[in-house]
Amino acid sequence: MIKTDKPKLLLYTAAFFIPFIIMTIIYAAAGIYPFGDKSVLMLDGYGQYIDFIAACRRMITEGSSFLYSFSKGLGDNMVGLFAYYLASPLLPLILLFPAKNITEGVLLLSLVKTGLAGITSAFYLMESTGKDSNCGGYPASAAVKCRNDGFAPTLAFSSMYALMAYNIVYSSNIMWLDGVILLPLIAAGLRRILNGGRPAMYVITLALAFVSNYYIAYMISIFTLLYFLWYYFSRYSRHRGFATAFVRYAGWSVLAAGMTALLLIPAFMSLRYGKMSPEWHKLVPVPNFSFPDILSKTAIGAYDTITYGLPFVYCGLPVLLFIPYFFARRGITVKKKVLSAAVLGVFLLSMYLSTFNIIWHGMQSAMFFPYRYSFIFCFMLIVLSYQGFAGNLASSSGSACDPAKPLKKAESSYMLIITALLFSIVLLLFFMFRREEYVFLTVKNFIVSTVFLAAYFSIIIAAGRKQKMAGILFLVLVAAELGINGHMLTDRMENEWGYKDRDAYVNFIEEISAITDEIRQNDKSLFYRTEKTFLRSYNDSLSLGTYGTSHYSSYFNTEVNRFLKGIGISSEFYWHGGRGSTVVTDSLLSVKYLLSEGQPGPGYSRQDKAGDHPEEMTEAEKVKAWLNPYALPIAFMSDAAAEGYIPVQGDPFIQQDRLLSCLAGKEYGSVFIEADKVVMVLNNLIKAANTAGGNTAGCTRYVREKNDEEAYIEFIIPREKGTDAPLYAWFASGELKKCSLEVNGDYAGEYFDESDRYPVYIDEGGNSGTVCVKMILSDEYLLLGDYKFAFIDMEKFESAAAELQAGGLELKSFSERRILGSVKAGTGGILTSSIIYDPGWRIFIDGEEARTFRAAGVFLGTDVPAGIHDIEYVYTPPGLFAGAAVSTVSLAAVAVCMLTNAARKKKKEQKALPE
Repeated sequence: MIKTDKPKLLLYTAAFFIPFIIMTIIYAAAGIYPFGDKSVLMLDGYGQYIDFIAACRRMITEGSSFLYSFSKGLGDNMVGLFAYYLASPLLPLILLFPAKNITEGVLLLSLVKTGLAGITSAFYLMESTGKDSNCGGYPASAAVKCRNDGFAPTLAFSSMYALMAYNIVYSSNIMWLDGVILLPLIAAGLRRILNGGRPAMYVITLALAFVSNYYIAYMISIFTLLYFLWYYFSRYSRHRGFATAFVRYAGWSVLAAGMTALLLIPAFMSLRYGKMSPEWHKLVPVPNFSFPDILSKTAIGAYDTITYGLPFVYCGLPVLLFIPYFFARRGITVKKKVLSAAVLGVFLLSMYLSTFNIIWHGMQSAMFFPYRYSFIFCFMLIVLSYQGFAGNLASSSGSACDPAKPLKKAESSYMLIITALLFSIVLLLFFMFRREEYVFLTVKNFIVSTVFLAAYFSIIIAAGRKQKMAGILFLVLVAAELGINGHMLTDRMENEWGYKDRDAYVNFIEEISAITDEIRQNDKSLFYRTEKTFLRSYNDSLSLGTYGTSHYSSYFNTEVNRFLKGIGISSEFYWHGGRGSTVVTDSLLSVKYLLSEGQPGPGYSRQDKAGDHPEEMTEAEKVKAWLNPYALPIAFMSDAAAEGYIPVQGDPFIQQDRLLSCLAGKEYGSVFIEADKVVMVLNNLIKAANTAGGNTAGCTRYVREKNDEEAYIEFIIPREKGTDAPLYAWFASGELKKCSLEVNGDYAGEYFDESDRYPVYIDEGGNSGTVCVKMILSDEYLLLGDYKFAFIDMEKFESAAAELQAGGLELKSFSERRILGSVKAGTGGILTSSIIYDPGWRIFIDGEEARTFRAAGVFLGTDVPAGIHDIEYVYTPPGLFAGAAVSTVSLAAVAVCMLTNAARKKKKEQKALPE
């Protein structure tokens, strides 16, 4: 029968449910569903993570590939995205919920991770105070007594770790919370190694950290070195065994990372196409803030911003109160106190100076959510404060629980008074004299913090010999403080960014899925892409399970984004959308269906002919599917010029002409004809000098004259003889200043709200006269650069599209990693696909592997001789086999080392037995 330690089980159960329940109450107060209409989704949680999680759920339930997906942009490697966002061992919890309740699954995941952080921190605190008397904790002989006497204080400090400001404010980045959970276990495992114990805990938890999120694991790895040095030199007076200890630490660390190479190496290979440029210039030391500023973030409810604000270091007022006790206790060596101060100093200096801050962030500046390693600093504060606390409330009665000598009652009282007064004075000074700089420090922050300081002071001073009751009151007070702080933080997060309404995601996906499901039922083609002229996020395709063109994540492809922006698709450095497409780009990208409220372009036919009642519809219900008859198959025979094509930026109509001519042949020439004699009329606007520079160089500044009157630019485009073709427009700005467009008096949508330039469909043609386009300003000014109106020669385009379609790949079978088909090459040429070039793709022609290269700048191409040929595409993520080999070797090495260590230990124990 397995014996259970009931006190420990009770402790860890409480350590989980106390922060879990507090966080639930915080979310309920914020109106999170089912307590209101909101979801836990905010910022990237709404625009990225929910879509990735929905895609992962589909992969699990439908058995689709985790390695590659055509729902990610134009199709891309999924290993990197999975490794960064989705590899948490806790993610399968979402399977407890149906797809329509996935937001509740994310809520549960957030709450469970908060509770688990409470368990692991409680484990560390008990582990460090149960076996290591030299670290300021309880000796093993007093363990049972201390578990009973110290439950409440331990739960209070573990709850402070689970509900620190970092966990609440950064909770929308749900994949980072696994590192927070694992950090205490990694530290406890490292202690065991240095104490001669088994390495299993350290190796397994560090490996889990790399699996869950290698980015946070990288920061934790830096910390393990600091922790190793701190623990080793504070514990041992003789240092002759340092080299051996360091080799053990480093060896097990490398093996732990090596075991996860199956994910890490392919993720690295994928990352190099985008976010992989070290910012070396940030190594030049520049202060990030004024050093005393960080104290302002230790108050209850102190929230400035998650853009580029100060570090979130709040983890409970008791942490600050008892840090001085750690440094004042007589039983803790001076060396350990100095080393502890040094470790805290390293963290403070890292936050203060850009040099160290950029190293912690992997040589990449943090875009929002700054100082992402601050949870490690909070962990060290809590650890040291807890040890200081043990010399006051937990042991001032003279129990045997603490080997370090407690402070005398008078000393303890004086220190507490001084600490509380100093903290209150600092907050008051910030509030009184730097109010303009610290607008987030309100009267409410000051009063609440002061009240709690007084309450802690009262409990500790009045504790006397009633330690158990004082401990319970202390826990209750801490729980109240953490709950109030959490409520204040979420309230300010709501004001700054806003928790997204649950229906904004759930209803959107449900209503759009009804359209895409109908398309699937009616179109049995093996492959086609579906896009939208609107968006909820750039990752809608991942939630909908459709093949699209847009994407936004840290795993972007710089070349693809640049290429798409060049041909007019709305794109920036790290994302690309679906807006800005023309019938030309849609066709070349295999976009067979567009979801739109109105006619999205010339030649598209509406698939739903049912009568409409717009006044009874939601916005999503007004959307209909439009068929593009010119969409090309996933691969098609093209001109030999495709291999030498070099994408450039500029006028998108010229670039689309270049691309089409390159693929279909020079004889097709231009399909876009620039409209001439365009007249620009200004209403309530004057031209002003533009001194902004940068992306806005070359733009003209149009400034509103009267603020209370409508301001607009009107373009009058004459339709002379032979110019009755469909019309597109393009405007360039370099700055996002949203405008409304009207065409012949009818509202035509928003512009400059998503990107600073992309084409827009204006008029279907077929009539004479003039077209009037109004650009109505929403702001006080507009920066407008190049603009162009162009008619499209549909006859010429249809001819080019028909020829390319005739040489298309006829699919026999399709999956996201293996495509089979046949092609009739005619005279031979380049088989160009709308698959993004990736060295992981291999192409076989009639069973023989063929050369692959970039066609049309970014696409996957291969040479195909004349005739009819069987074509096979096979994808394997680059680095997958190398990663698997490293993981296998590392796992084998770990197994051998652990078995050897166990055998050696057993042999040693047998020798120690009496004859």
